[in-house]
Amino acid sequence: MIDESQGSFIHHAKLFLFFCFLILIDTFILYRFYIFHLEQPESHSKLIIILYAFEFFLLFTKALLPFLKYLINLLEIATFSHFESKLTIFSVLDFVFTSMKLIIQLGLLEFIRRKLGLPLHLVAETIETIFGLINTLKNFINSCILTYRLNRYFLVFKKKKKKKKKKID
Repeated sequence: MIDESQGSFIHHAKLFLFFCFLILIDTFILYRFYIFHLEQPESHSKLIIILYAFEFFLLFTKALLPFLKYLINLLEIATFSHFESKLTIFSVLDFVFTSMKLIIQLGLLEFIRRKLGLPLHLVAETIETIFGLINTLKNFINSCILTYRLNRYFLVFKKKKKKKKKKID
């Protein structure tokens, strides 16, 4: 399976540079919003800039997660090995980034609640993120339980197989 996913070096370099470019652009835009926020007096346009900054911070986290997953896969391809715990690593990354997204959305919700009142569209998005976090946590727990059960089953199977060999000998 690793040989099938090899691809060319140029393909991986282009994809890596594309991810870096996306993250760099998001970082630059966040920095510009931050500088603009410090320079502007309290105004309506400043509020809109802060809203855009929250959205670009969400985009930054959304671009960073696939980048990290790609780096893990690239490391696996480069070393010609198979990571046994890759699914666990991906589950933990999903949980961490979903938690980050929830924290960002709760911060945005609190900021807007203080400035403008309670916007219902943000409440729905935050609730959706909470359910996503719960589903990610359930998937992680289920994968851990499945791994434990499979390891226990194969351990019992190996012991039975060894007992049969001893009886034959």
